[in-house]
Amino acid sequence: MKTAIIGSGITGAVLAREIQDSIVFEKDLDIGGRTSTNEFSERERFDPFSTFFSDKISYSGTNNSKEEFSLLSYLAKNEIDVECILSTFSSNHYYPKNGMKEMIKKILSKNQIFLSHKLLDISRNPQTNQWVCSFQNGKELGFDRVILTPPLPKSLACLKSSKCMSEWEDFISPFVEYKASTILVGIWKGLSNETNRKLADLHESTFFRKNEDAEYISIESSKFKESEDSLIVMIQFGQSFSSRNLERWVTSNNSPTRFAKITGESFFQKFFISKGFSELKDQPPLELFAFKKRYAAPDRSLWKKEDLHLSSELFLKYIELGRKHGIWLAGDWVFGARISRCALGATTLASQL
Repeated sequence: MKTAIIGSGITGAVLAREIQDSIVFEKDLDIGGRTSTNEFSERERFDPFSTFFSDKISYSGTNNSKEEFSLLSYLAKNEIDVECILSTFSSNHYYPKNGMKEMIKKILSKNQIFLSHKLLDISRNPQTNQWVCSFQNGKELGFDRVILTPPLPKSLACLKSSKCMSEWEDFISPFVEYKASTILVGIWKGLSNETNRKLADLHESTFFRKNEDAEYISIESSKFKESEDSLIVMIQFGQSFSSRNLERWVTSNNSPTRFAKITGESFFQKFFISKGFSELKDQPPLELFAFKKRYAAPDRSLWKKEDLHLSSELFLKYIELGRKHGIWLAGDWVFGARISRCALGATTLASQL
């Protein structure tokens, strides 16, 4: 059966790898979605959204048996050569050495991908009984089934011409909530030898900031080792902060506002002082990037924080609804905002088609 997969994040990539005769459509100019990597230059880059992943997660099998999924094992089993480095703050957290986008690119290496294809609508062709996907660029293509991985509100909007929208909307409506996040990235160049020595001694890459505005702070340049003369620091702010400051800090085209440029430096200063980089506390970044994103909260996805349960009434209803219409809603809104959960959900969904 010919399958359209909408979205090229981790869910879409694994689905495409698992499903024969599938085509991936991505609305942006590059693959990855929120598992993307921004390249500042040939030597400097950073992951603005997903900076690491948990390797092993548990789930309940079809006979209520306790099972375990490992993303690293999945990559190895499928001969997907991605060099991943163990983080220093957890024995179960890793990050791809060359960035998240490189991992997605290698998972999708055998698949056909169409970029700059924003899906607008899905409707049934009564003559062929196929689903017709209408894209913003004017193309209309027919498929036997369609899997949508974008955020649920966007996916549901594409089903407005479909009779199955009301059923999916009723099923999924309790979970259509999101977290808002503001991300600030500062880049410093031409560091002194003393600062470089301190960076070399700083083995941690991510610092969790509980009960503060910053959800976590990540030194991206400690991950990308070739950036030896630069420092890339990323701050992801928590939901309460973002709800107050999303529009004040980030413009509609994901650029830092003037307010963010002035105020954001105080967060970098606090971090530098706490880590002993006194020489940087009054030095503004050479480049400043800002991002905003909305994603499913782990406790608001279809399976919440619980294990994926393949025998649960909820999962069986989800499978039944997809099979009935030939349309599936997937992604982090369904499986949870964790890379390994999305990969597990994608392999599970593919096995049920």
